[in-house]
Amino acid sequence: MPQNAGPNIEVVPLESLSGDPVSVRATGLRPGSTVTISIERTDDAGVRWRSRARFVVGDDGIVDPAVQPPLAGDYSGVDQAGLFWSMKPTSTGKPSGAFGKSLAPENLTASLESDGMLMASRDFVRLRLARGIERDEVKEKGVVGTLFLPQGNERRPAIVVLSGSEGGTYEPAAAQYAAQGYVTLALAYFGVDGLPGELEEIPVETVERGLHWLKSHPRVKADSIGAWGASKGAELALLTASLVSDIKAVVAKSASAFVFEGIGEGMGRVHRSSWTYRGESVPFVPLVFDMRIVASYRWARLRKSPWSTRPMYSYAVKRAKDLEAAAMALSS
Repeated sequence: MPQNAGPNIEVVPLESLSGDPVSVRATGLRPGSTVTISIERTDDAGVRWRSRARFVVGDDGIVDPAVQPPLAGDYSGVDQAGLFWSMKPTSTGKPSGAFGKSLAPENLTASLESDGMLMASRDFVRLRLARGIERDEVKEKGVVGTLFLPQGNERRPAIVVLSGSEGGTYEPAAAQYAAQGYVTLALAYFGVDGLPGELEEIPVETVERGLHWLKSHPRVKADSIGAWGASKGAELALLTASLVSDIKAVVAKSASAFVFEGIGEGMGRVHRSSWTYRGESVPFVPLVFDMRIVASYRWARLRKSPWSTRPMYSYAVKRAKDLEAAAMALSS
């Protein structure tokens, strides 16, 4: 666009798969002036999110976060994705956060401001489910989940996707991997009908059954199956990989090298492992609470803000009597 066309905000592409690179830049500006670029969205829970960053316009009349650091804002340094990952809630309510489960397209707006005045804006879309991906619900042979199939009939590598302590299935990650050509199974291991209601003493065989089901699928390369897990799901993915040879690779998000106590009504008082295998409780690190941890939790609840669990787990590791028993034996 010619510089004399006036201020403009460009988003390329206007429709993309969530996680893919997106270019957001401003053009047609006065060199040396300062402007603010922001991105806004409303999540699945109705909570509004926004990021902002202020820039000095270059000699060419352009602001491009891919090559320019902001003067100030919600992130620092040169980062094309900075305006995306630095978004924060700006309205009340419980945000869906990083583990929102909707597959609906995400509608966003990029805006350009100067001295508090809106100069230009552009709506764009991020897809959680790529076009052409087949989605099938699975509930058979003790396997409960959602299968995602990329286009084509050839056999492909597969991934089991495990949710965190929220339970149920985590479909967005499975859908994204399917868009990259993998057959994916978003597998439930608790928190749905037919499975345990709390994250305590969950049989590792739940994942083992999912692996065997995938191996027998006509679209799957039986010797090329991996696992993806987030939070407690990452713990389960790593533990399963240490016990079951069918898993050839693991992606563990927010993971630990140890098995921890389960999450239930008696957490911290009645100590139970998160997992069992072959009918036996898997050795674990018990969760223990001091006054500082309890106070931080109550304060977060009072403020209706996120509560970091890292201090709780770090304190438990320091107090553990047998860390070696609770460590997962993983080979490189």
